[in-house]
Amino acid sequence: MKSNKSILIVGHGLAGTILAHHLHQQNIEFQIWDSSKTHFTSSNAAGGIFNPVTGRKLEPTWLANEIFTYLFPFYQALEKKLNASFFFPMPLFRPFA
Repeated sequence: MKSNKSILIVGHGLAGTILAHHLHQQNIEFQIWDSSKTHFTSSNAAGGIFNPVTGRKLEPTWLANEIFTYLFPFYQALEKKLNASFFFPMPLFRPFA
């Protein structure tokens, strides 16, 4: 039985865009609501930064191995599909290590 419901994504930042991409790949209907009045967003602040370590001891974050196994091929494939360059992995800077 096919549902006639659509998924609502609130926000068209990095997370909303990636979710929309996955839904589109699976032919799932969705709508994106975003406000042009929002000047400061987490996507703007972080600039697409991802960091696998947290805390004072710089321990790997929860699910880091699973996330990074997925993350690199996902962004590389998305770059190829969109014919764009936006994924620039860099080494972790540890000023007090």
